[in-house]
Amino acid sequence: MKNYIVKVANLFSYNHIDMKKMNFEDTILAALSDIKKDISEMKADISDMKIDISELKIRVNNLENDVSSLKEMQKDVNIFKKFHNL
Repeated sequence: MKNYIVKVANLFSYNHIDMKKMNFEDTILAALSDIKKDISEMKADISDMKIDISELKIRVNNLENDVSSLKEMQKDVNIFKKFHNL
């Protein structure tokens, strides 16, 4: 987010080379275009993160099920130990 604030702040700082090549409106439009592109990239990153989060939720659920199964197995082992006096 800091980079975007810097980009917007730079719109209003006088840059001699830029002012010779472009007028102020073109500079603003170019910066807004860059910001729009950055936002699109952020949306793609967020979409990827949502997929990753969904996969992680599935893995966590599977691990919770595995732990539950192990707890049940431990109960069975304890019963077996008692039954055989181990």
